[in-house]
Amino acid sequence: MIKICPACETKNPEDAPVCSNCLEDLSVVSPVKEEEKKETLNLLINGKEITVKNGDVIGRQATGSEIFKDFPTVSRKHARITNENGDWFIEDLNSTNGTYINGERIKPFEQRKIEKGDKINLSMSVKVQLV
Repeated sequence: MIKICPACETKNPEDAPVCSNCLEDLSVVSPVKEEEKKETLNLLINGKEITVKNGDVIGRQATGSEIFKDFPTVSRKHARITNENGDWFIEDLNSTNGTYINGERIKPFEQRKIEKGDKINLSMSVKVQLV
């Protein structure tokens, strides 16, 4: 098991508190099997598609920044996308305007399973669909 840094994608030991490369905080990063990193998920965000990997953080200064830069209601590091045993999860990273699944705001740092057909919003202004 390893922890993959959300900032620089460096592989770290599963018990690492910070990234060995960039010193990013890894305390909220879930350890994953190395082969899980290869799986990807495509997200359609307000009509534009991005590909995320297990452990990716999405936001204005993270994966998808080219899309989110025009949405000030999305935090710089808004949410983390993870994969566990083939299931995808989203975790709000204590964003200012929240992450919503099917109209319900999830609690900060709570992982929620996401599936095709779920209505996901980053703040109330940015719609996300799994494709």
